[in-house]
Amino acid sequence: MGRAGFVWKFGSGTRLIYFKISVFTFLTLFFKPCLLFAETVTYEEVVKLVLEHSPRVKIKFYEINIAHAVYKQSLSNFYPQISIGSRVEKFENLTKTTGFITAGGQVIGGQPDEWRTAVYLTAEYYISNWYKRWFDTSYYNLLKEASFYDCQAEMKRLLEDITDLYSQVVEAKTKLK
Repeated sequence: MGRAGFVWKFGSGTRLIYFKISVFTFLTLFFKPCLLFAETVTYEEVVKLVLEHSPRVKIKFYEINIAHAVYKQSLSNFYPQISIGSRVEKFENLTKTTGFITAGGQVIGGQPDEWRTAVYLTAEYYISNWYKRWFDTSYYNLLKEASFYDCQAEMKRLLEDITDLYSQVVEAKTKLK
């Protein structure tokens, strides 16, 4: 079966253990300088990296954005609804389509086309929107603030966990020295 078959087939538990040990040995021999990087990491860098890459904090930021969008949507009910429409049409049924326009006995062209244009601007506002929607808007504003405070609480929990872990690493480092 040879060496190549061993790498791809892990039928036996001893082969799997042998493979894991050889991979670990390979990584520690060739990437040992990379492991020394952990000694140069500071607390500020750890906190910064954790806050940037934490999925829990990202979800909380998305919740803040969603709550803000819902609040802005509820505010839009206070503004009047404005619509603009236009209409352009050509009609030939009101003018005679045969014949020519003459000036001084000379033909200068056919009948001009008739065009009609219209522009409509309509706006409506219901006074009842103000007192019906005011409570909804204040509720969504409170939801926005609550999601902001929830994100802050999650960041504080995360910082507390990171501080505990970092202090354990520092204690272990001082014990080793």
